[in-house]
Amino acid sequence: MWGMYDVPGYVRNLFNVPVIAYSGELDKQIQAARVMEEAYLHHGRRLTHIIGPGMGHSYHKDSLADILSRLAEAVDRGQAARPTHVHLQTRTLRYNKVHWVQALRLEHHWQEARIDARIIPNQKPVVEVTTQNVTMLELTPFEDMYAATISVNGRSVKPPGVLKLKAPARAILSKGSDGEFHWLQKATADGLAKRHGLQGPIDDAFLSPFLVVVPSGTSSNPLAERWVGFELDHFLHRWESLYRGHARVKPDKDVTAEDIQQYNLVLWGTPDSNSLIHRLTSLGPRDGNHALPIQWSDQVLQLGNQQYDASTQMPILVYPNPLNPDRYVVINSGPTHREGHDRTNSLQNPKLLDWAIIDMSQLPDRESAGKLLGTGLFDESWQLR
Repeated sequence: MWGMYDVPGYVRNLFNVPVIAYSGELDKQIQAARVMEEAYLHHGRRLTHIIGPGMGHSYHKDSLADILSRLAEAVDRGQAARPTHVHLQTRTLRYNKVHWVQALRLEHHWQEARIDARIIPNQKPVVEVTTQNVTMLELTPFEDMYAATISVNGRSVKPPGVLKLKAPARAILSKGSDGEFHWLQKATADGLAKRHGLQGPIDDAFLSPFLVVVPSGTSSNPLAERWVGFELDHFLHRWESLYRGHARVKPDKDVTAEDIQQYNLVLWGTPDSNSLIHRLTSLGPRDGNHALPIQWSDQVLQLGNQQYDASTQMPILVYPNPLNPDRYVVINSGPTHREGHDRTNSLQNPKLLDWAIIDMSQLPDRESAGKLLGTGLFDESWQLR
């Protein structure tokens, strides 16, 4: 999860704009700019790095004048409404678009993905694209995409055989089983797939409107009842004190169809204390829904082919809501960084993946909600690896 926000892994995005780094010669933070100098060099570029002589964490007057002059020149040049060169580098579809280039599907999340595109002006302009770890992308450089020739990874991509009367303003290209990209009429929506805003990890569910659903019943497991009560209070307190907000909260029995359509649902409890958890974990393929990947009884918790002791162990996960696959459902978790990570915001990044199993017999602390028995990712189709 460090790769989610670690800047060197996103350095190619900086190639889309003028960038200036400044450091005082004696500033310990100069190391950050040095790291980015290396990242630029690794990709064949050079970072403009101005260093203030004899300065700590402050500007030298001559350096500041130089920086302001460079910025003024960049502002005067402006930026084209349709840049001819676009670079996208990411590890997650949460951050998936630069200008007229957008990644729609990845081959593997949390590995480096790239799209580099350029327009070659001509009577029929050519759009050349190279990709890495991307299986579906969208291009929108022209109002009439049929008027352009597109190539991906050196191979020409032909438009659909039947042309619509109205020229499309976007081209959706998908990687087929032959390893080549093909032009689709529309982005396919069959089955579950990780996509922008629905790609995990757990913490991602708190970047859009959510509803906290508290249990109206009592768990038959005293340990689970105590753990859920503590962690729920802990989450609501953290949301208010750290994020400066008051979370929306409803009992399970009061959740409406409108709530399910509008919000990510953050469910707290067990199947015998929270009726929505019971409902979702009881769904199967016969119900016509994308069932949650867990089976949960009083004694046994099963995740895929792995069994855990439900009397002492608790699941934490994020998944597309089977009742509304355009929204998340989260079970028994808030943001996964805790008080021990608050000493610097560079530690306030996700600490768990898409799912985790917690041993409740170890008390929660400043680092964890309990003893971590395992955490992992779902694949690009939201299936267990």
